[in-house]
Amino acid sequence: DRLIEAARARNRRVFFIVTDGTLQWKPERWRLASRGAQKIETILLRPVSGRPPDASDIVTRTLWLDFYEVLPSAEGVATSDLPVAVPVGPGSYPYFGSGFEGWTLTAGGEPIRWTTGNAQLALPWPKGADGPLSDLCLILRVAGGRPVEGEQASLDVRVEQQPVFSDVLPAGFDVQTLRIPVNGVLDRGTPGLDIVLRSNTWNPNGDRKLGVLVHGIELNTVAACAP
Repeated sequence: DRLIEAARARNRRVFFIVTDGTLQWKPERWRLASRGAQKIETILLRPVSGRPPDASDIVTRTLWLDFYEVLPSAEGVATSDLPVAVPVGPGSYPYFGSGFEGWTLTAGGEPIRWTTGNAQLALPWPKGADGPLSDLCLILRVAGGRPVEGEQASLDVRVEQQPVFSDVLPAGFDVQTLRIPVNGVLDRGTPGLDIVLRSNTWNPNGDRKLGVLVHGIELNTVAACAP
């Protein structure tokens, strides 16, 4: 905090850069304002065992640098006008907690993220005319992401510890849009609106446990959940 304060006192901008590593910094005194992402591609020689490396071991690795400016945090509970479209790719770091893999891009350039079975989100409380709202519509765009012949993905969703959704998603990678009514949600004392996505997992290649595939998250008014 002292280093940031000293830099800002000299009118120097401070930035936080997120890569695909596991280290996290979730400041209380500062907010992180997204300033875009930069793609870097590097050529690597992957490690091999039992033989000399050859040309097939030369691979290209893509690394994304996600930039945030460090700014003073507003006092009180962070709120936001509806609708709130939560970024899944660049700009997502302040909202996505544990239980998510790093974001990747589809062939069409859409950011997506896998959960790992118990994924945590902390979003700004949706704001109404009289303060934070307790009734809203949570819209999830997700896919089960499982082979058709395998076990289907089960998904449970909780908002501020309140169960709001529990069902099985279709097999395959077709995106499902879930419009989930959230009524009478109460602040449990955390800075943001806490959302948990719990699911069973599968292991596609022996070293990864994957839950469900998230394409989009949105908070909207209750009218958005109307049939």
